Amino acid sequence: MELRRFLPAFDPAKLIPTAFVQSQPLQTFRAPGYASVTWAVLVAFVFLFSSVPAQASSGGISGFSGKSGSTCTLCHSTSTTIPTITLSGPTTVTSGSTSMYTLSVNVLTSGNGGLDVAATAGTFTAGTGTRVLNGEITHVAPSTTHSWTFSWTAPTVTANTNVTLYAASIDSYGGGTGTLQSTITVTPPATAPTIGVSPASLTFNYQSGGATPAAQTLAVSSSGTAFNYTISTSAAWLTATPASGSTPGNVSVSVNPSGLAVGTYTGNVSITSASASNSPKTVVVTLNVTAAPTLNASPASLTFAYQIGGSTPAAQMIALSGTGGNVNYTTATSAAWLSASPASGTTPGNLSVSVNPSGLAAGTYTGNVTVTAAGASNSPKTVGVTLNVTAAPLPTLGVNPTSLTFAYQIGGTTPTGQMVAVSSSGTAINYTTSTSATWLSATPASGTTAGNITVSVNPSGLTAGTYTGNVTLTSSSASNSPKAIPVTLTVTAAQSPTMTVSPLSLSFSYQSGGAMPASKTVNLTGSSTLSYTASASGGWLSVSPASGNTPGSLSVSVDPSGLAVGTYNGSIAVTGSGASNSPQTVAVSLTVTAAQTNPSLNISRAKSDWRISATLLPSTSSPCISGVMLRPR
Repeated sequence: MELRRFLPAFDPAKLIPTAFVQSQPLQTFRAPGYASVTWAVLVAFVFLFSSVPAQASSGGISGFSGKSGSTCTLCHSTSTTIPTITLSGPTTVTSGSTSMYTLSVNVLTSGNGGLDVAATAGTFTAGTGTRVLNGEITHVAPSTTHSWTFSWTAPTVTANTNVTLYAASIDSYGGGTGTLQSTITVTPPATAPTIGVSPASLTFNYQSGGATPAAQTLAVSSSGTAFNYTISTSAAWLTATPASGSTPGNVSVSVNPSGLAVGTYTGNVSITSASASNSPKTVVVTLNVTAAPTLNASPASLTFAYQIGGSTPAAQMIALSGTGGNVNYTTATSAAWLSASPASGTTPGNLSVSVNPSGLAAGTYTGNVTVTAAGASNSPKTVGVTLNVTAAPLPTLGVNPTSLTFAYQIGGTTPTGQMVAVSSSGTAINYTTSTSATWLSATPASGTTAGNITVSVNPSGLTAGTYTGNVTLTSSSASNSPKAIPVTLTVTAAQSPTMTVSPLSLSFSYQSGGAMPASKTVNLTGSSTLSYTASASGGWLSVSPASGNTPGSLSVSVDPSGLAVGTYNGSIAVTGSGASNSPQTVAVSLTVTAAQTNPSLNISRAKSDWRISATLLPSTSSPCISGVMLRPR
């Protein structure tokens, strides 16, 4: 039914000549011959119009632009008269932009036109006489103007990209099909310039009561074309001029620290431009407000140590400096035993601080070095000084060796005692001894340096393991009292005896019918006297004695009676009571061979002669075989 919009009105009567109809009487049309003509016409009509492809649609159809190879010729006439398609619109577009296109087809065969347009990328929007069908542009209805419009949105790209538009159009249903391929270049979007600022940040320093810091300049630039910009600041103490400008340009940045307390302040100068991709550009401004000059002393305190009778401690230095400017200073001390020099100076400088402990009793003394600087916000500055005076040193206890080690094996001999020499670093001193474990003892219980003590251990009843203890020397006259001597006792388990069996393998040979093989001897020894048992593994194998003590020997015998020809393997197991390597195994092999063949005598007759032959057993010497001639009587 959709095809009727492409086709002229059909009148079946026109298939029969008018003159023919007018010249015939009415009844003629009722004759059988006229009915036959009518049926022939109807059959031709059905055949003609049933051959039109099902794809044809007055509302357009997609997939026939030529992009996939198919065009309108699949549904319409393949006339050799090919109309020309014209596509009007830009051939170079920007990434993501939308452009309007007009497609026209010239008319070579009168009728209504249609189109199908597809692209390798991008999207379509319908226009005049068109619609979007399956991502392609088709006609809404057959067009008498043979011209259509539509919009195409380019894909997003980052580099120049070519997109192909495919178009197919007919000038009429029975006319020809025109095709077109148009290449459209899609360019990436232009990159906006960026704001450049140098320096990237600013720092101002101000000391309370001092001069206001000088203004600093920012250079504003563009990475591409010149653009206009405006300036703003984020803090009341921060200003920037001029308020606007064009690149390249300069901005003067000033601070007003009046009324600000000591501290660090941060603010921003913002450069804004609608034409720059990185707008706004921010420059961080830091303002450090410091107090009036301060006096610094390092270290903040000093400590001296003195032992009565020893050397006077060496002088120590104090480094003086000023923050925010140099200052003049004077020095003073708070104690008679404490002094500092020089008495005055200018920062930076050093003070030499000394102590004089003469006549001071043992104890801790404290004092101060005071540094005064007019104009310094923290004047006066005090440095604390501590002097520790200790009594004359006591002698120390010395021991040699400083530690002891004993080793004992259970069941063995108790280790002998070991000697420790006790000495004094000064005058002779008395001492006492004590131990920390019941298995540990030291004698004598007391003594005087120089002397010796004997340290002994008693491992009786101790199990295998490692034991530690201390021998402690105590003396009220020694500065390092008590003095400990570490003692280690290692107790190991009793040694397990071992058993030796020789040889560990035996071989016997027996020929059936022959003499029994002689027995063989296995010798047994041990690292100590051991009791043992012996047993054989097979009925043809025996060992004696079945038990005994080392050292000793075993007699191993075989009884091949009844054994077939072959090789037999067995073993003798020797178990030693308490032996660490028990049991021991002696491998025994018995080879049984076949018996010797019995000799035979053969007598035969050849004509009038008799012959006697003998088959003898193999011998190491060649046998002499003689024949006897027998003659009949």
